[in-house]
Amino acid sequence: MAASGSFEEFYAGTAGRLLGQLFLVTGDLHAAEEIVQEAFTRASVRWTRLRDYDVPEAWVRRVAMNLAADRARGLRRQAAAILRLGPPPAVPSVSVETLALVQALRSLPVRQRQAIVLHYLVDLPVQEVAHILAVRGGTVKSLLAGGRRSLAAKLGEPEEVFGPRMSDLRERLQEAAEAAAREGRIPDAAAVVKGGRRRRVRLLGSTAVLVVVAVVAGVVGVDWFAGRPAPLSPTPTSSPTTTRPSGSTVPAQVWIPSVTPLQVRARPGPYPGPDPGRIVQDVTSLVRGCYGTSRIRLWIRAQGKVWLVAAKPTPPGQARLCWAAGFMNQGGGGGLGPIRSQLRPLWVSFAGGGGNGELGVVGGAVTRRAVRLRVLFHKGRPLDLVPVDGGAGVPVNFFAGMFLGTGPPPAEHQRRESAVDRVVAFDQAGNQVAECRMRFGLGNTC
Repeated sequence: MAASGSFEEFYAGTAGRLLGQLFLVTGDLHAAEEIVQEAFTRASVRWTRLRDYDVPEAWVRRVAMNLAADRARGLRRQAAAILRLGPPPAVPSVSVETLALVQALRSLPVRQRQAIVLHYLVDLPVQEVAHILAVRGGTVKSLLAGGRRSLAAKLGEPEEVFGPRMSDLRERLQEAAEAAAREGRIPDAAAVVKGGRRRRVRLLGSTAVLVVVAVVAGVVGVDWFAGRPAPLSPTPTSSPTTTRPSGSTVPAQVWIPSVTPLQVRARPGPYPGPDPGRIVQDVTSLVRGCYGTSRIRLWIRAQGKVWLVAAKPTPPGQARLCWAAGFMNQGGGGGLGPIRSQLRPLWVSFAGGGGNGELGVVGGAVTRRAVRLRVLFHKGRPLDLVPVDGGAGVPVNFFAGMFLGTGPPPAEHQRRESAVDRVVAFDQAGNQVAECRMRFGLGNTC
């Protein structure tokens, strides 16, 4: 039946339910909040068409499931696995038994999680689950069977007993989903609609830019573009500051954490330990592509947490970099992200630093021309970093710095924004050679 009401009514009636479902898929309440907000923002832009759908909620759910899969596999930003690092994933208040189920679910591959949530919690038939996941019905049955076996092992239940009882666990799934919907923070419908308008403006602006570029290319020739270096901001005549352009303001509904930089140096590998959680093995094993042995190239440590970067040598004649990064407790856990990217002057990601003394890290890869980097925060003094040599066969250097997010957490109506404004790289002569402006969202990267 089509939704005859307004977007605001649709959002109010479905956002909490989808938040609970996405929490069970991601295992992290904060990540679920961001994914659900993005999915509904996209829906608000298309509402004039979606309201005529029989079940608009199904469209939003499918978008959210795709975003969750992108986050888990690193397809959207190639840094998805380090979206929420440092502290453990946020989990609502639930019973001990339900918490065990949530933790067991989190250990499954994302497709198994999605199949279990859609089939057992949302109560969708196998063929409809297959439609949402864009797979065959037989694949969904395999995902459900594999998920049941894995959950049985994680929860200590014999498989022959656990399988028939899978439907009975819907009660536990429902408890966790309802707790997430109750305790999760999602913006009101007005903020989502406003975000949709901004998204529409950005899309229109991008189209206009492409048209202008096409016209200019026709005038000056494509070779002129091909011969230019990567676009960089003008070389500053003085040290960059955190001051925003004149006349710009931060909207009241946007929350940006204040930052205290830590004077902790990043060091070249190997990592000396201790390593009770075998994090070195985890990070090095995640490096995909290239050739040779993956080794730790950089490490930095503060407050019992470690950021590690591992990389393999780049094959001769190829312009790509194969590396992985992780930000974890020394006892294990945390998040990891395999990254395989084309070479560029500067690649940056960040994690953590969300307020209340939460530890954050900003790091990445930079051209060997750079001898110094400056991290500019929206609220806080700059952090100067010295890159670490990437080692033989690696055509870039790596860098990392740590900071504390201070101040109270965001209010319920506020949208979280990045603590990091931009990162600027300088050469030996003090000239700017690259700049990255951060984007907050899936991947936290630029």
